[in-house]
Amino acid sequence: MQSKNNLVIDSYGHIAKFLHWMIALFIITNYILGLTLDTTEFKFITIHKQLGLTILLLVLLRILWRICNTYPNMASELSLFEKFAAKSGHIVLYVLMLAIPIFGVLMVQAKGYPLQFWGLFSIPTFISPQSHDISHQLKLVHEYLAHIIIIFAVLHALFALYHHFVNKDSILLRMLPCCKCKSKQ
Repeated sequence: MQSKNNLVIDSYGHIAKFLHWMIALFIITNYILGLTLDTTEFKFITIHKQLGLTILLLVLLRILWRICNTYPNMASELSLFEKFAAKSGHIVLYVLMLAIPIFGVLMVQAKGYPLQFWGLFSIPTFISPQSHDISHQLKLVHEYLAHIIIIFAVLHALFALYHHFVNKDSILLRMLPCCKCKSKQ
């Protein structure tokens, strides 16, 4: 596919796009659920936990997919600073996507609650039930990291929109699900 600037767009593959958008949707949903957990019913807490475990699984699959598949090169129209910022931002997002559910699991286990994945199997216990202080500290880290990932996700989206509407380049189009662009996958 060619953009308005007659650039051939080297797109991400369908699986990479699917994982990207599903993880984004689940993170936003779980963040909103997480903001209301102190005032909601037990079933929403359970959904929040299960969705967090699902995010962790999808992120692990995404990392495995990324390792095993060829991804498009960084867009040539990016400056060295933009390439560094994009790479750094993606690393931070991956670390947060792993850390947030891991801290959530540890928090639940520190409170002494068992954890299952959608009723299919039990999550191994990594931490024995501890004092209220430890579970509270894990909860604070989990919450702060959740706020930070939303900030980074918003910046990620704003930069993609900036590239699309201001720079009029192919950055956003490479990850859009509806874009039928040339793909290396």
